[in-house]
Amino acid sequence: MQDIEYHLRDEVNITSAFKHDHKKIITLYDEILASAKEKNFSFISRFLEEFSSLCSYHFYHEGLFIYDFLNQNQPFVKEKEICFFNQQCVGLQDISIDLFEVISKSSNVPVNDHTVDHFINDFEKIGETLKSRIACEEKILFPLYEKLISVTNDSN
Repeated sequence: MQDIEYHLRDEVNITSAFKHDHKKIITLYDEILASAKEKNFSFISRFLEEFSSLCSYHFYHEGLFIYDFLNQNQPFVKEKEICFFNQQCVGLQDISIDLFEVISKSSNVPVNDHTVDHFINDFEKIGETLKSRIACEEKILFPLYEKLISVTNDSN
């Protein structure tokens, strides 16, 4: 998470910090899911909170610096990019809600032999959405942000 704080001073390189965070989020996600499948319950409980914190921190800053910037600069964006951007904003809220529901359930009802299958099912759905979202951000939104940031910096 410190990588993002460091790069916030440099608007052009912020996407690199977010991509680095994406790798950390997916790695931790994969480790938690593998631990659930192996029934390593102590790992899940220990790292689910870290995963939640990392996602919260990341989503907040990504929203603050990428999504807010794109929203403020919509006049410079093509119509189809605006539609995609708006869909991603809804997706940001959806994945946040889904993620925190699963994490809340897991803290109230610990993952154990009786609940592990349900946890895996919910967590896999979150993973699909999370990975899809990350792919869209890295392929479409981050390049759009980088293009717009260079245009706005050139006009100043």
